[in-house]
Amino acid sequence: MVTGERCYLTLTYTGYQTLRFRVPRSEKVRLRTIKLRRIKFDFGDPPVIRYGKDG
Repeated sequence: MVTGERCYLTLTYTGYQTLRFRVPRSEKVRLRTIKLRRIKFDFGDPPVIRYGKDG
């Protein structure tokens, strides 16, 4: 075990908020549930593309 260093875990997934937290140094194994938050995208109005002829 290395002392004096901090360990961090960073989770990233497209469409979700990045989560970073410190990992405690311990000999005990602890399971943890991690929930990522969805990022809301606002692209505004989608473009309208029209093909063909008027007539």
